[in-house]
Amino acid sequence: MIDNFFNMNESYDFMIKQLGESIKINDLNKVALIHRNNYRNIEELKILCRDKIERGNIVKYNNNVYLTIDDTRNMRYNAYYRAIVQRSNYNVNFIFNNIVFPQYAIITNQTTGINGEIITVPANQILVVVQDNNFTNSIKVDDVFIKFKHRWQINGVDYTKDGILTIYANQVANHENDDLINEIPEGAGVYNPIIVATPNPLNVNINSTVQITATVSNNGVNVENPTLIYTSSNSDICTVDNTGLVTGIAEGNVNINISYVGINGNTYNTTVATTVEESVPDNVEIVLSDENEDDFNVYPNLENIAYAKLLINGKEDNTATFNFSIKNDKEGLPYQTVTLSNITINSCQLNPNTHHQYGTSTLTVTLQRDTTITKNQIVSMSNL
Repeated sequence: MIDNFFNMNESYDFMIKQLGESIKINDLNKVALIHRNNYRNIEELKILCRDKIERGNIVKYNNNVYLTIDDTRNMRYNAYYRAIVQRSNYNVNFIFNNIVFPQYAIITNQTTGINGEIITVPANQILVVVQDNNFTNSIKVDDVFIKFKHRWQINGVDYTKDGILTIYANQVANHENDDLINEIPEGAGVYNPIIVATPNPLNVNINSTVQITATVSNNGVNVENPTLIYTSSNSDICTVDNTGLVTGIAEGNVNINISYVGINGNTYNTTVATTVEESVPDNVEIVLSDENEDDFNVYPNLENIAYAKLLINGKEDNTATFNFSIKNDKEGLPYQTVTLSNITINSCQLNPNTHHQYGTSTLTVTLQRDTTITKNQIVSMSNL
């Protein structure tokens, strides 16, 4: 056995240090020994790597993409795995639910026969080898794709090799609305999720919160219950939780990033420009008006009704309710000039004292939910 002559692990480690090259296997950085197989119609590499490489794995090397095409489950000499990879010479836009999903592919017009002979398929047929994944597993007979400015219809799929699929396709007549340049069949659209967030831009006060509402759509169709990730570019200025609730911490400008991982594995983002500032106290005031519109004058034998409303920053709060009280400048008859009756949540009736026809009183209106907010109004008793 080879183990009797030298230690394969040590030899492999030595060769990796001297000749190892950087590759990516399914986008993970690895180091491997690379050997080029010559005289192939499609570029083929033999890879020796400590890490397991399985058939169907995507390998990236020297700005090219390769597809592992052989079974590599067994480690050799307890030192490395060996894999044969072929360069993906094309991308193919396969269609799933009328959405385009590009896939790395090896397109050829040759296949291997039972006895190992090379068989060339007819001119109007091609073979497409792709990774077996959640998307390509949905491919079925009669599906179509665009390649080489022609429309191709799938007439068979070979599932016998774990990790890869071999697709058999025939050239058919193009449809009028096929996009031959961008290789998109009639009726299909590009997968491009769009995140819309409101409010944007966003203003929040220190020690206050504002809720961001975000939706995701693709080709005008809303994505139901999308999983969104919210992050603040500076958590010293504001924070955001996993529901999009923003809390102001300190004055400044910050971006809230919202990201969404699409069904193709790519991440899509949008940004909410956010300003955090000191909170400004609300301008809260009680505004009074009287039925006779005569500056709260009360006349003998003629009552008057006073109305109250609450304005917050100039906007009426229709939920506000009030208490009403009256105080005369001089107490007791004949100086008790005005009394109150028919008191409601937002009005009261001002009644004249018919025995005393002059003097003033002070009407006090108090907000029921916050008794620190009041309004005083002078009410005058006058002769007709």
